[in-house]
Amino acid sequence: MGQGVWSRITGSVPAGEKAEPDVNMHFAVINLSSHEDGKRSVETLKSGSGVIINGESLDKSAYQRVVDFMDGAAHVLSGQSIFLSDTVQAYVPASMEIIDEVGSFYGNLTTGKKRFDG
Repeated sequence: MGQGVWSRITGSVPAGEKAEPDVNMHFAVINLSSHEDGKRSVETLKSGSGVIINGESLDKSAYQRVVDFMDGAAHVLSGQSIFLSDTVQAYVPASMEIIDEVGSFYGNLTTGKKRFDG
């Protein structure tokens, strides 16, 4: 069963269907300098690309606001996210999957998201 027009526009896949593999998957690395970059990150995620945000140049509260915004967008788009460090996080759309090699190798020791505390 192919994807319908709405599914292709929103990037969602109806229940019971699998996304067709896309050999042209892209990843954007965005060095955050303001929360405006969070909006750009969401647009990139909506377009079907993966996003890595780097918030080392933001203060902790500004970075947390961007992460909260991105988490909400990823949830609405049925995407996933994973913290890579205290200031770096990866987001993928529903058509991609995050596989945690350490968790897979050791039997899912790293479940759940680490929240940024500071």
